[in-house]
Amino acid sequence: METIKLPKLAITMEEGTVVRWLKQEGDPIAKGEPVVEIETEKANAEIESTCDGFLKKTAVMEGETAPVEAVLAYIASDEAELKASIEPAVRELKPKTQVVSTKPSPRAAHRTPQRPAAGPKGPVRAAPAARRLARELGLDLASIPGTGPGGRILPADVRRAQAAAAEPPQDPLDKRKPIIATLTKSIQSIPHIHICRELPADGLIALKQRTRDITYTEILLKALALAVEEFPAFKTSMVDGRLYQPERTRLGLVVDMEDTLVIPTIEDPANKSIQDLAAEVRGLTRRARHGTLEHADVTGATVSLSNLGMHEVDLFTAVIPYGQVAVLTIGRIRYQPTIQEGSLVEVPRLWANLTVDHRLIDGVAAAKFLKTLANLLRDGSVGL
Repeated sequence: METIKLPKLAITMEEGTVVRWLKQEGDPIAKGEPVVEIETEKANAEIESTCDGFLKKTAVMEGETAPVEAVLAYIASDEAELKASIEPAVRELKPKTQVVSTKPSPRAAHRTPQRPAAGPKGPVRAAPAARRLARELGLDLASIPGTGPGGRILPADVRRAQAAAAEPPQDPLDKRKPIIATLTKSIQSIPHIHICRELPADGLIALKQRTRDITYTEILLKALALAVEEFPAFKTSMVDGRLYQPERTRLGLVVDMEDTLVIPTIEDPANKSIQDLAAEVRGLTRRARHGTLEHADVTGATVSLSNLGMHEVDLFTAVIPYGQVAVLTIGRIRYQPTIQEGSLVEVPRLWANLTVDHRLIDGVAAAKFLKTLANLLRDGSVGL
């Protein structure tokens, strides 16, 4: 008998919560077929079967949280094994601290057929078991959306409707609990040091004026990527005393979600044109705000960029995202009076703060990194 275990999807992952089972006990399963949707602190991910067979038993209920490497389900290789008894697994589980919504996720919505709205006198399509369960629970089938073929109501739909009816009001802090946990862990385990300086904004403004399709954030992300390529320490991170160095460079971009933050990641940004980089950033930002990011879209970054210049902030610091080595924060562009060749002129400048993990990066290395970034922005060598 084979098992499906909760994999470690990221170096900082310690546990995951079962959002929903995509297969029911007894269903046939093909190798590589998604079986269960898992929620981590960063995003949702689908766990696939590692073999052909039948889903014999689920070991973790929807809404329960399990540690990495915990058994999620048992897979029978044939029908005879499917019918055999199974000893209950010893599990280390805990209830999910955040209330699990019974509504399908935005990613699931496009792949799960919904029952078309029927008229007042239209027939309700439902499996016999679903009708029986609805009667027992006192639920109106007409008010329950079906996820079966052609919108047919299944028993699982009835159970979800019952859970939704009994669901308590959501704690306003629920959405922030994952970021609270990771930021607390970062502050407690990473020695932060902050290096700040003014950067020239001439080249940044010149590049922005050459195209209407590129934002300051996208240009800054490109400059950050080029600087990271010159300093190998910025392509590493330390988690639980172990050094990690991804095969490919990934940068993060902090995106505001009103009541929380999410950090989508961009792979190999230094080797992409600004136009391609901008298109990818906008796609990731749009998906972040619609809640449709995949797990791979939010993992693997070693340095992140946070820009509050559009909010008229001059200078600020940030906590290093857990699992990363640095975060660069950028303030607004200001015109500063300066004497040049005996004349008083206004020069565009902006403040940047680089927060680094002092275990891997010293202050001098951080200062040199900012100097490289300044040179990139001064002469406009970021390029289009």
